[in-house]
This record gives sequence, C-alpha cells and structure tokens, in this order.
Amino acid sequence: MNNIPINTALPDWIANESLLRDEAVLFGLSDARPDEKLAAIRLAFAAQTASLEKQLEQGHETVGDLNGSLDKATHELAQLTQQADTLPRPPIGWALLGLGLSVGGSVALAILLQQQLPNLTLLTIILAGVLAVSGCIGTLLLAVAHHRAQLVQHQHRTTSQAATIKTLRQQLSSWQAEKSRQVANLYAAEARLTQLNATRDRLLRLFESEYNLARSVRDRVNENLLYSE
Repeated sequence: MNNIPINTALPDWIANESLLRDEAVLFGLSDARPDEKLAAIRLAFAAQTASLEKQLEQGHETVGDLNGSLDKATHELAQLTQQADTLPRPPIGWALLGLGLSVGGSVALAILLQQQLPNLTLLTIILAGVLAVSGCIGTLLLAVAHHRAQLVQHQHRTTSQAATIKTLRQQLSSWQAEKSRQVANLYAAEARLTQLNATRDRLLRLFESEYNLARSVRDRVNENLLYSE
C-alpha cells in the first residue's frame, strides 16, 4: 500500500509511502539526523487531529448538556404524571371533625338547657337533636362542596399539566434524537482520530526503519572503502 487512505492535506512525501521511504533513505545516506523529518511527520498529523480533538471536546460537552436536560425533563415528567394521576381525596377527616363538633356542641347545649330548664327535658332533647342533625347536614354539604371545588381545580390543573406533559415528551424525543446523533458523531470522530494516530505511528516507524537501514548500508560502504585503501 503506497498511499495513505485518508483525505488530508498532508505533504506528498508523507502521504505517499514510496516518497516517504525515498526521503528516509536520502536522509540515511547523508549526514542529516532524522529528528527534523520525524518532527515534521508529527506536526503534519497534529494539524489533522487538532480539529478532531476539538470536535470530540465539543461533542462531549454537548452530550453532557443533553444528559442534564434529559434527566431534568424526565424527573419533571414523572412528577407531573404522578400528580395528574392522583385525584384529590374526599375530606373525610375534615367532615368527621365537623360532625364531632356539631354533635358535641348540640350535647353541650342540651346539657346547658337541661340545667337551666330541668322541666323541659323532652324539648331539650328534641332541640339538641334538631341542632345536631342540622349541624351534620351543614357539615356534610360543606364537605361535598369543598370536594367538588377540589375536583374542578384538579381538572383545570390536569388540563394544564397535560399540555406541559405533551411538550416535555416532545422535548425528550427531540433531545434523545439529538443525543443519538451526537454520540454517533463522537464514535466516528474517535475512530477517525484513532486511525490518524495509528497511521502517524506507523509512518514514524517506517521512516526510522528506512533511515536506519540506509545509514547502516552507508556505514558499511564507508567502512569497506576505508579498509580497501
């Protein structure tokens, strides 16, 4: 394989492996050290990976923001759904308290009347009973009216919450789709970055290998020439 399978603006002597080998051999046969060329290879690839690294950084930040929005919306949706499904409880405790107070008040009134008017015992009992029944009926009517008002408020609140729930679900769907797209882009960018780094390391090893081979050949030739003299 002579050409690197990447669409980058690398110098020809780096992008084409045959040219890179020739460059390494020329440097190996000369007195030049390979450091300059190795640094040039690293710098050329750094220019290619910089944009990918920036893309990955921004992508991770975007996914983090989306996760935060998704968690918040999911929690809010769960709360709203629970509230919408919960009907207001009948005010049984409040009604029982009212009934108790009515009966207690009637009994207290009957005792007071009996003490003040001991000859009107039957009338006192009847009066206390009427008052107790009236108080109970009034208390029950108030409890029913209060419960109906709660149901009406719940209905209005449920209607408003239904619109909010619909909006939240739409937002969740949109954010989840965007997160999936961002994650796919991150995987692609990470794969691309891994490919570029692997190619860079392979070319560095190739240049060093060809350079060392050429330098070894040059040294042996010089040594043979020296002995031949």
